[in-house]
Amino acid sequence: MPNFQYIAQNEEGKSLKGILLSDSERSARQEIKSKNLLLLSIKETSKQTKGKKIARRDVAVATRQISSLISSGIPLDKALQSIGKNSNSKVGDLFNDIGNELQQGRQLHLILSDYPGSFDQTYISLVSAGEISGNLIEAYKNLSEYLEDEISIKQKIFSALAYPVLVISFSILVVIALLIFVLPQVTEQFVKSNIELPFLTSLMIFISNNILVFIGINLLTITAFFVHYKKNILGTSSESNIHRLLLKIPFVGRFLLIRDLEKFSRIMFLMLKSGINLDQSLNHANKLIGNRYIRKIVEDATEDIIEGKDFLYEIKQSKIFPEIFIQLLSSGFQSGSLSEMFEKLAFYFKDEIDNSRSSLLSIIEPLILIVMGGIITLIILAILLPIMQMNNSILS
Repeated sequence: MPNFQYIAQNEEGKSLKGILLSDSERSARQEIKSKNLLLLSIKETSKQTKGKKIARRDVAVATRQISSLISSGIPLDKALQSIGKNSNSKVGDLFNDIGNELQQGRQLHLILSDYPGSFDQTYISLVSAGEISGNLIEAYKNLSEYLEDEISIKQKIFSALAYPVLVISFSILVVIALLIFVLPQVTEQFVKSNIELPFLTSLMIFISNNILVFIGINLLTITAFFVHYKKNILGTSSESNIHRLLLKIPFVGRFLLIRDLEKFSRIMFLMLKSGINLDQSLNHANKLIGNRYIRKIVEDATEDIIEGKDFLYEIKQSKIFPEIFIQLLSSGFQSGSLSEMFEKLAFYFKDEIDNSRSSLLSIIEPLILIVMGGIITLIILAILLPIMQMNNSILS
């Protein structure tokens, strides 16, 4: 994530300089504007960061340990150093360094921003909010729950995909083995006999003889697509259009939508609960949305809020967001209980992820078996048809 160096002016006319970690210059501009600052200049800069990086799971475990230690009355710097002594070398070194820097008087969120590979902007923002409010215990409790939920959902999605991927991989290997080793051996005698082969058998022999060419062409096509996507589509309006089409795929589109909305709602709840203002919360939460089309809608809605317009206008116009999302947010805006509504939405979408995962699996698994079974059946028929044809000719 790039850093942006900016010069801005506050309401009193005082010039302020700073460095902001953000996805893009547009996001950085929105965040500065949300702080009621007049932006004078902004440019991307390469801030020197420290190289230590640990896995997300290690961050989650360490965050839970920090939460437990500081809630028991242990000072934060001692808690960090305690984790440093009792963890593996990589994790230990990182938290020892953070604890040492904290003792030197630096603010924790500034220290964490030196390690963007381990702590994302959401983590840093929630810690910063905890420091400002003087309630780091609550901030770390919220962070530990957020990270554990995030890992749990990823595990559920991975476990849902693991079986179908395994079945597809095994089936493809079986098909390739039949085409390369079995089919040529069986049909060789028919080819030598110069008998007229059924169309299906001739087709399978052609595929068998050119199987490596087909595999090579497919691999080159896939590679070329990803290279083209990365160079010419990534970050453009075309990517947003592709992501919009993904949302229209039956079952898959709904799963992608609720996955992003669950993550968005959860982060919005945590940030608003921590006292971070609505504009900043929206900017941070929006960065975690994977679908570019949804992200663009939320960006436009955020700009509407900054300009004093209705946040839900763009959401309603898109016609892709669930009605419950619109109704609860509308109620939250009217009653001033937006944080609580985002919490309800986070729980709702978390349950919906489980339901959609089960529905998706109930469709994908039999579909895979039918398709792969059909292909294998065609290969077996390609072998049996000439034999049946030869038997019929002998009998006649």
